[in-house]
Amino acid sequence: MNWMIFTTEDRESEISAITSLLKRNNAAHSIFRLDPNIIQCDFNKISKNKTMSFFEALFKSTYIIILAPDSVLFSPLIMYVLGYTFGKQIPLFLSGASDQFIQHTSMTNTISYTSVDELVLKLEENFPLYIAEKAKKSAHRKLFNDGIPFTPDCFSFHIAKNNVEQCELFYEAGMDVNERDSAGTPMLCVASRSGRKEMIQWLVDKGADINAISQDRGYSALMDAVWKSNYDITKILVDLGADVNIVAQDGQSLLVLATGTNNSRICELLAMKGANPLIKDKMGMSALDYARLFKKENLVHIYEECIR
Repeated sequence: MNWMIFTTEDRESEISAITSLLKRNNAAHSIFRLDPNIIQCDFNKISKNKTMSFFEALFKSTYIIILAPDSVLFSPLIMYVLGYTFGKQIPLFLSGASDQFIQHTSMTNTISYTSVDELVLKLEENFPLYIAEKAKKSAHRKLFNDGIPFTPDCFSFHIAKNNVEQCELFYEAGMDVNERDSAGTPMLCVASRSGRKEMIQWLVDKGADINAISQDRGYSALMDAVWKSNYDITKILVDLGADVNIVAQDGQSLLVLATGTNNSRICELLAMKGANPLIKDKMGMSALDYARLFKKENLVHIYEECIR
């Protein structure tokens, strides 16, 4: 985050409130004091050192503040700055500009304030957003430099590989944890199918929908864990609040699916957490019915106990 401040001598005393705010937030900044004898000149006539320092600061800037009257704002130098910031869509903050100037320029990247106090108040209020935007751009740059495409499929790949550091970069860069891969699989289902305990917790902590249904199997992450007979992942998802009475797109309840795996630990866990063994599928059969049909007496006992 690099801030560039333009000011004139008569506004010098107002700079301190702005620079104090920037220093408190560890924001890099430079001050360009406008000299009336220079701003009217052609760039080629400005001394080499001033030209280099000016352009270097301008091209590195991510935010620009101008505290100056119209007599300076309409100068060729400031007009160049305005055009540059508009082309790059760099946020530009003005204080001291007249209504005439604001109407004349009327740029979408420009916000004008009637006083420096108002400007500082708004900057203070919005600084968390500026910091978040900086982190987002930094994460994008890191992914790009590492040759990692910013796509849902690539995000899914790193979730399956349990690459927490890369997944953090995706999140910081703005990837939604409820995004799906090209097959329509929610990221939480990817983590569940891959047996990634840490990633499941991370995704839920970041706001992933714990009951999202995949488009390929029609399962939730919990159903994927049960289908793979993974007790540890099943318990994690249940403890995190996953719906134990969810019904798949094929009409099977979670407990019917669990009964088919014949994993008594999972069946007992689900039953203890409130899974209903009487929910019927499209064949009119419940988990208890299937347990009786296939003579799974241990499951029959578990289910009968939980409905008493």
